[in-house]
Amino acid sequence: MNPVKVSESMIQCPMSTQEKVPIGEVPFQVSIDGTWKDFGMFYYYDQITLDTVSPKIGPSDGDGIIYFTGSNFRDNFD
Repeated sequence: MNPVKVSESMIQCPMSTQEKVPIGEVPFQVSIDGTWKDFGMFYYYDQITLDTVSPKIGPSDGDGIIYFTGSNFRDNFD
């Protein structure tokens, strides 16, 4: 796929346009001037479902606990 944006410090690439991508590792490569550059592996996770986040407000110093509820967390982050 063509990049979305190219600058001196970043290449922004689109995500897969497939409806269902394979879960797991896939090779990540970029063609630069006709030569393929290997950047290792990219890992696709199952899409999580986020239902709620609490608390809605909290301290600005980053001290506190945030609770996320939903599904597909366990398989992705164990």
